[in-house]
Amino acid sequence: MKRKIVVSAMSAIVAGLASAVNVNSMPDTGSDSERIAAALKVGAGDRIILEKRVSKNDPDRNWWLIDEAILLPSDTTLIIRDTKIKLSDKCRDNFIRSANCGLGVADIKPAKNIRIIGEGNVLLEGADRPRSTGDAEKTIRRVSAHRWDEWNKYAYWLPESERKNHKVTFLDIHNNSYGTDWNKQGESDHGDWRNIGILFAKVDNFEIKGLKMKDTHGWALSMEACTHGRIADIDFNMVMERFIDGVWQNIENQDGIDIRNGCHFITIENITGVTGDDVIALTAIAPPDGVPEKFRPSGSLYTTHVMHNDFTKRDPNISHIIIRNVRAYSRLCALIRLLPAGTKISNVIISDVIDTLPPYSVDPHNHWGPVLLLGDGGHYGKNKEKSIRYLSVNNIIGAERTQYVAQISGYVSDSCFSNIINQNPECTAFYIKGKEHLTNSQIVNVVEAKGEAK
Repeated sequence: MKRKIVVSAMSAIVAGLASAVNVNSMPDTGSDSERIAAALKVGAGDRIILEKRVSKNDPDRNWWLIDEAILLPSDTTLIIRDTKIKLSDKCRDNFIRSANCGLGVADIKPAKNIRIIGEGNVLLEGADRPRSTGDAEKTIRRVSAHRWDEWNKYAYWLPESERKNHKVTFLDIHNNSYGTDWNKQGESDHGDWRNIGILFAKVDNFEIKGLKMKDTHGWALSMEACTHGRIADIDFNMVMERFIDGVWQNIENQDGIDIRNGCHFITIENITGVTGDDVIALTAIAPPDGVPEKFRPSGSLYTTHVMHNDFTKRDPNISHIIIRNVRAYSRLCALIRLLPAGTKISNVIISDVIDTLPPYSVDPHNHWGPVLLLGDGGHYGKNKEKSIRYLSVNNIIGAERTQYVAQISGYVSDSCFSNIINQNPECTAFYIKGKEHLTNSQIVNVVEAKGEAK
């Protein structure tokens, strides 16, 4: 009886190993994207192994250069082991996307059990010259200067007489973003969801872990209507500018992790590095009545959602999120943002967060943004009373030039904040827009910086 159990166990292990498909075993006749797609076709529902590239074509290159997104169907685990995946200059697509969604896919079916596991040193890196960058509000430009003192010189879309005396504004820079598809016939002149690094939609039971992400073309990760998931051990290196063709080009928006409408029961942990925009953002943005001014079906362009925007027909809210062990900073915005606009975000735990924003002498970039930004001034839509509720915040340390540890611009209720340390003597730990913006809540154990707070 004991021998039969051992044999059965060994058979199960052998069967499990047999179900793994190594991309290097695929025919070496096409592009890297074609080899990966072939492995997924053979091993759909199994484990796909992506190790250092072995190829007769360009044998000295041991990393993967892809022209289109890696599409993961349900019940699939992609194991990326000690290698790099880089977007080619031809690619206007995600690194990885759940296979249930994409351009022209109007009916996104639910997916389940998708895992991306990085083992060892794994890097996902953007193209040398991206075709498009930024979200749907950004206009792509062949030259889009990030530096204020260079902007007028390269703003070729304005008359020269206007550029000469033009006073550069924040929106001048951040409404435009680099992309070689500028003015190209048949191509969108705005960013969209294809600029997101890893995009999942309507996926239940997922995991993404063990990745370094560098120079993404927009947000690094975005989850839409996803549930019961874990995102862990992610390191970012994205600073909203890159030196391309002799110019520091503006690369929008470069959030780290975006959790969007309809997401529930997700844990985010062990996050490090630097991002251009928010490191982690819970963004539940919808019209107050759920009906959009202009309906965009799923799979549309000119939107940063791959899902449709009629929130009378899908869940607009976010709940049951845990964010913990974060040591990172945003070069421009907030470390962690909760943004309900016409919606609700509830049952969120945020703990053990250290803002690693360095001194200006180390990173001379004009930083704006707190560690925690809760709601906003109404730019994205209506702030509802009690739109952020049941929030627990604990063990948060701001950096020396962080503008507030917590900025409450929306409406927070039934929440608690504890063990908060502010290192900036130029501001207080908390900014609260008004007494009605924080109700039935507690703030305890706050340490202010030495010196007189202003």
